Amino acid sequence: MEAPKLLARWHKREKNEETQKRQRISNSNTPVQIPCHLSTSPPLPTKPTHSRSPSPSPVTCMAPERDNCCTCCLSSLVSLGLSALFLWLTFRTEPPKCLLQSLYLPSLNATSRHKNDTVVFQLELQNDNKDKGVKYDAVRLSFALFVDNATTRPLANATLGAFYQGRGKTARRWGSAVARGGGVNRTAAAKVGGRVFLRVEFATRVKYKIWMMFYVRRHRLVGGANVEVNASSGEKVGPKGIRLGDAPPRLGSQAAEARGCYAAVLGVLVTGLFLTAFT
Repeated sequence: MEAPKLLARWHKREKNEETQKRQRISNSNTPVQIPCHLSTSPPLPTKPTHSRSPSPSPVTCMAPERDNCCTCCLSSLVSLGLSALFLWLTFRTEPPKCLLQSLYLPSLNATSRHKNDTVVFQLELQNDNKDKGVKYDAVRLSFALFVDNATTRPLANATLGAFYQGRGKTARRWGSAVARGGGVNRTAAAKVGGRVFLRVEFATRVKYKIWMMFYVRRHRLVGGANVEVNASSGEKVGPKGIRLGDAPPRLGSQAAEARGCYAAVLGVLVTGLFLTAFT
């Protein structure tokens, strides 16, 4: 009785082992599914479709490059403009102003016992450049006496030594000169309506100091003015300084007539051009 039972158990065990073996073989042949986010293999190529996306136009591709080119050109123009403005402000100079503050002729002073043919004067030089100094060469002055409205006679010459003037400074220099040719007398003054007029002119050369380091080239500076002197005291008429500028060496009505004539001619020309353009 026991032999058949043992034989049945052995067959059952054999069958179970064979079944397990088959299951292991089947499990080894089944592919393992890996999650998509852990997969390292490249995706399988998809079948191309017949519909094509529109290709970008050349204008769309060139737009960023064109914008960059315009930006670069604009920035370069702005930089060049600022540089030119800086250089212009740096090298732009304002010529100094020369004024005659005082003038005295002792020979015309009726109350003075000490009469001589000396011409005493005070010259003022104004530097309006706030960022540039001015170096003057010798300042030469000439004095001439008006014998009539348009004729002068040399009277005296004077020279002031060279000097340096700081930025935005004003310099005043006294000087004197000995009159020649008989000096100034009331006989000569009577020829101009009993009044004494002198022609005062100056000339010098200046150069400007920039950035506290170097000087630019020299510039010639000249000017002149007609100065009235009191025939009784010998002093300049009026307390204000007289600028030695571009006043012509003429007195009275002749200068006024010349300016009036030029103004009239200019007015006629402008009126003629206006009528020609609009008729």
